[in-house]
Amino acid sequence: MILSKACQHAIRALVYIQQQASEGESTIGIKAIASGTNSPAPITAKILKDLVKHGLINSKKGPGGGFSISTETGGTNVIDVVLLLEGKDAMKKCPFGIPHCSDDNPCPAHNEYKVIRAQMTELFEKLTIEELSKNTEANKGLFGFNS
Repeated sequence: MILSKACQHAIRALVYIQQQASEGESTIGIKAIASGTNSPAPITAKILKDLVKHGLINSKKGPGGGFSISTETGGTNVIDVVLLLEGKDAMKKCPFGIPHCSDDNPCPAHNEYKVIRAQMTELFEKLTIEELSKNTEANKGLFGFNS
């Protein structure tokens, strides 16, 4: 399973906002988030709107406005973001997009990929946005963030 660009941008935005919050920034503007995550501003705007709708971030309009992390979001597992944006069957999809691929009707890579997919699911279930943020702080540039 390869994450969609939208999901990749969303995770990077969440990590960036979490990181900025841990550095004392209460709200971050859309331009700063787009620049900081090396994401196109129009895509970032759409993704941030979806993240607000799902309660993962807060938005504040007007002077001093921007986006802030919801109090619960730091503990949000990556799998929750993936399933929210990719759909409940995200971790079950065939890597080649074959709709009828299953244990009963496997594609040529099904059995090998099933093991990898289980490992990815386990990793995404363990990793939180806050952990990714801390790892990113220790490894500036991990997500390509601009400081």
